[in-house]
Amino acid sequence: MCLMRANHGTRQTPINTPQQKHKETDLASLKGHVCSKGDLQDRKKQEQQNVREEAARAIIIIECWREGEEEEEEEEEEEEEEEEEEEEEEEEEEEEEEEELQAERWRAAALLWRRSRSRSRR
Repeated sequence: MCLMRANHGTRQTPINTPQQKHKETDLASLKGHVCSKGDLQDRKKQEQQNVREEAARAIIIIECWREGEEEEEEEEEEEEEEEEEEEEEEEEEEEEEEEELQAERWRAAALLWRRSRSRSRR
C-alpha cells in the first residue's frame, strides 16, 4: 500500500508503510534478482501452503498426544479394575476360609456335646 502526501501542492510523494518496507526488504533479500508479480504471488502461495502444512502437522501431533493420554487413562482404568478384582477374590477367599473354620468349630462343638451326652448317660 502506498499513501501519497502533497508536497508543496504540486508534487505527491509516496509514504512508506511498514508493510511496504517489509516487501522492499523481501525484494532486497533476493539480491538483485528481478521478480515479477507472478513470482511474488507464487512465493506468497508457497508460504501459505507451508503454513497450512505446518498447522496440519501440529494438529496431527496434538491428536497423537491426546490419543496417547487416552490410552494411558484406559490402561490405568484396566489396572484399577484388575486390582479391584484381585481384592474381591482375596475377600472371597478369606470369607470361604472363615466359613470353613466356623464349620470346623461347629463340628468340634457338636462332637464334644455328643461325647458329653454319652458320658452322662453312662
